[in-house]
Amino acid sequence: MTEADRREEQPSQDLQKVDARILGQLLAAQNVVFALPDTLRIAEFYSQMLMTIPGITACRVCLGGSSVLAGEMASDVCPACETMPHLVQEDGTLIPTHLDFKCHLADQPGMRGIAVAADRHHFGFFVFQIDQATFLELYHSFISNLSSYVALILDNRRQKDLLQKANDDLERKVEERTHELKAANEELAAYREHLEELVRERTAELEARTAELKRMNDLFVGRELRMIELKCRIKELESKPGRSAAKAVDDED
Repeated sequence: MTEADRREEQPSQDLQKVDARILGQLLAAQNVVFALPDTLRIAEFYSQMLMTIPGITACRVCLGGSSVLAGEMASDVCPACETMPHLVQEDGTLIPTHLDFKCHLADQPGMRGIAVAADRHHFGFFVFQIDQATFLELYHSFISNLSSYVALILDNRRQKDLLQKANDDLERKVEERTHELKAANEELAAYREHLEELVRERTAELEARTAELKRMNDLFVGRELRMIELKCRIKELESKPGRSAAKAVDDED
């Protein structure tokens, strides 16, 4: 058998060694993420679940600022990690990093690291310590698919949270604007009522002055008419012979 033939047979032989129950657990684990409320619970679950895969002796899952270790993993790079401070949550919303962030723990001997990444966002890592003699490389592909699925769910949650925050912000602005308009309408109504009261007061004053002017005018007009009448009577009496105007007026009085 040639070397090429042996390489072609190797994947088939490895596939026969794969435990169907482990593959079933990996597939079932994809659905569990829907029931986990936050990144800490997700990290706790998957760190324990990956430990059930043959050949994995320890596992660390880093998500959203949370880092959970299952098993014993000797490493001094995690306390100085520069990536974790960026994988944080702000107001309950997951803040992802860029894809160029790397886990230095995965570069250590006997370690494997898989990024939990979707599109252009990086949410964390699955890092596991392996026993080279018992770990099957085919499991690595299934774990990678699982990490991509988790990243997709986290990205969907992030988009949903951002949309909810946008809606909440819009509702807050609408409520504030409604309150401002209500206050403005109330102020306008009070101002209109004040103007109407001033108009009523001014109208009453003008009506009173008009009535007073009419009374004075009637008084003056009546006096003038009386004077004219008297002058005409005097003139008429003076025109009669033998009587003086004063005598005629006195007689009439």
